[in-house]
Amino acid sequence: MIKRSVILTLLLLIQVTALVAQGRTEKKERSTFGLSILGGVNLSQIDGDNFQGYRNVGFYAGLRGITKVSERFEVYIELLYSQKGSKFESRERFGRSGDNGRHIKLDYAEVPILGAIRVTGDQSSTHVWLEAGVSIARLIDSRVMDSSEPSDTEFIFEAIEKDYDKSDFSVIAGITVDPTSFLGFGLRGTWGVKKFYENEFYMPSESRETVEFLRNYSISFYALYHF
Repeated sequence: MIKRSVILTLLLLIQVTALVAQGRTEKKERSTFGLSILGGVNLSQIDGDNFQGYRNVGFYAGLRGITKVSERFEVYIELLYSQKGSKFESRERFGRSGDNGRHIKLDYAEVPILGAIRVTGDQSSTHVWLEAGVSIARLIDSRVMDSSEPSDTEFIFEAIEKDYDKSDFSVIAGITVDPTSFLGFGLRGTWGVKKFYENEFYMPSESRETVEFLRNYSISFYALYHF
């Protein structure tokens, strides 16, 4: 766990160093490149786990490198730490629920690549950007907490944790509002394209809980500080 944290920290420092160095060597073109730090929360769920609702709350933070292509179009490359997963306190389907519900926690190192279009006019002091793109992620840690007293009909998620695919691929759409030149607020949705778990021998059952696949969905709220 410590080694993973060190690796992620080093990656963040490398990104900062590269962007700052680039900005210093391009002083005359300072507005062409930018750097932002962002932090906020993820509300997430897992498609395929037989539950609904963005109930899992996780940490969402990292860096955004900005390349201004024109006054109204920018490209973002981000390096993020993103906590995803799902959480459910109780259930009654497929028999009685366990005492503590279930909680799946997934920690990712994530690299979103986005294009952003400014939809506000040149005279507006507040800039609004519409963003869309893709994200490549790597699972760096996972924790599964099943019901403390599961019934015979419940699916045990801990049993398949070892089979989770470490890589993930998603599409992203969102909006950023910059009320000032140094402060911004963002909202985005991330939808998994790639399934991080899939049962090749899946057989549906009316009497027992089964899982065919799992993939990540999340909604992120965050604040940005633009350097």
